This record gives sequence, C-alpha cells and structure tokens, in this order.
Amino acid sequence: MSRDRREYGLNEADRAFLIRRKFAQDEAQRVADALRRVISPSDQVLGAIVFLARDRRPDDIDQLVDLANRDTAALLNAATVAEERR
Repeated sequence: MSRDRREYGLNEADRAFLIRRKFAQDEAQRVADALRRVISPSDQVLGAIVFLARDRRPDDIDQLVDLANRDTAALLNAATVAEERR
C-alpha cells in the first residue's frame, strides 16, 4: 500500500494538512509558531518535523525544532529511519 504523499509535509499545503490531522484545532497555532523558530526552514526540514511529531503531542514539535536547529542531519536521518520502519 502506498503512502499518501501529503504525509511527508514537503510543501506548505501538505504541512497544513498534517497539522490539522495530527493536532487539535487549538494546538495548530502553537505548532505553526514553533515551526517559525526553525533557523533554516527548508521544506525538507519542516516536513521532517511535522512527519516525526506524534499525534496530539505538540511538545514533540518543540523538541524537533530544537533538534533541527542543533543538528539538521540528525533530524533528517530520524525521518528517514521512521519512514523505513513504517
């Protein structure tokens, strides 16, 4: 079974879809605000953050943003591993 391409969040519309699916409406703005804290916000990095975040766990976003700002390669590797395990 193939994965819905929107689940990777590789563009703004797909990230908005994922945020609406994973988080409550009142958490969506907090998630968007956290994503704006990424120092180098490429589509790949922002998509990895939203992809890795667990449903209904906005604190994951904060931790993943911190990881992206410290070690982008580690964040992208984590997203790759998570995808391979699904």
